[in-house]
Amino acid sequence: MTCFAAHYLFLPGHGFLKQQAIEVEGNRIRRVFPLTEEVENTLWQAGVIALLPAGSPASTLSFSPSDVLDKLPEDVAETLEQLTPVWFTPFDLRVRKPVAETRHTQLRSL
Repeated sequence: MTCFAAHYLFLPGHGFLKQQAIEVEGNRIRRVFPLTEEVENTLWQAGVIALLPAGSPASTLSFSPSDVLDKLPEDVAETLEQLTPVWFTPFDLRVRKPVAETRHTQLRSL
């Protein structure tokens, strides 16, 4: 199992969660939790981690104006294992939008 953390976690159709970590086993997300302190063996990913439905092309993702959320929505929490974590970097964190050089990479446990 591997933990990844980022400045923001993006949930399409919902918005952003600030400073979150995800626990990944293989290519499955096991849990999402707030990063309130340093967690051993957590890999910091500068930028944004998006949780996408399996098979959704990351290249077509729209980061339309989205709110910053207080907590993980219930419907997302219930479907974590069906989502794919994708890391986007570099990313303009001030306006929560990708920049011209933004690339994406699917995250998997090491």
